[in-house]
Amino acid sequence: MRFFSHWKQKNIFRKRRWDFRRFWNRAKLLFEKVDDKNPLQSILILVLGLVLLVAILFSGILSPRNTPPLPGKDTISATADQIALLPSDHRMGSRNAKLTIIEYGDIECPFCQQEQPILQKVMQEYGKSGKVAWVWRQFPIEVLHPGAEKKAEASECAAALGGENVFWPFLDKLMQTKENASTDELTQAAADFGISKTDFSSCLQSGKFTAKVKSEFEQGKKLGVNATPSLILLSRNGEIGKVVGVHDFEFWKNLIDQM
Repeated sequence: MRFFSHWKQKNIFRKRRWDFRRFWNRAKLLFEKVDDKNPLQSILILVLGLVLLVAILFSGILSPRNTPPLPGKDTISATADQIALLPSDHRMGSRNAKLTIIEYGDIECPFCQQEQPILQKVMQEYGKSGKVAWVWRQFPIEVLHPGAEKKAEASECAAALGGENVFWPFLDKLMQTKENASTDELTQAAADFGISKTDFSSCLQSGKFTAKVKSEFEQGKKLGVNATPSLILLSRNGEIGKVVGVHDFEFWKNLIDQM
């Protein structure tokens, strides 16, 4: 992406140099025709030259902006409708954002834990302006992280009992909690956010959100997700992309600024 940005800027400068060279050649032809004994003709040629200069300068500014395709566009076989936001999604940011980042994540995955503060910074920079939205979907890989599914269900219980304002900080808390945490440890973590221990423990032990977690996992598999974090990119105009793994803030900044 950085290479593409550098290449694009380099070619813009080349085009501008060519535009100015073309303008200069045309201007020379015009001024060679100036008749010093005919001031009206001189003024007319000067005006035409200025008009030509303005047209060349503003042609690059007013022309439609060429937005590069989203990365990983060819790695996902799905339509925007198949990825569309659901009422049950945990979303931070505007529903009508220019770019929606749908993260399929495993709470115990170390790479998801590394990406978490980076995406938080992205939301701080671009979320309030409505440019970016962030959606979390559960993708616990039990074979690698036996305690991930329970934590996924715990985060759903926290959202049901405390709302979305609790879900996101509770997700952060769970990522800092030891692997394979007990029900009591998860219940205490919820209590730190003002959630009733009795209600939370009852929710978690009942398996109320087991089906939701499994459904999101299966949906992710259908979209080709097989590792975490997998980040599905959905633009406002319906374009789709995908990136996998940890990406630094500069990657996201370059991507968003070009949209």
